[in-house]
Amino acid sequence: MAGPLSITIELRIDFDTANKPVKEPIMIAKAKELAKELITTAMMIQDRRPPTIRMQAGDTWFAEEEIKLVDDGN
Repeated sequence: MAGPLSITIELRIDFDTANKPVKEPIMIAKAKELAKELITTAMMIQDRRPPTIRMQAGDTWFAEEEIKLVDDGN
């Protein structure tokens, strides 16, 4: 029996410090949108175990932060 497939996608973008507060949320929103599309596709073709997905964002100076794909209202 085959084991689970793991796919890693990493995107690195270098923003100027002044542009980061404007541009970073745009890229995070787009990444969340695409991650939701990817997990939906995986759920439609799953076999036994449901697929999982996680998203993180960070930079060279700060630790990576987990990004929630669904707002739970809190």
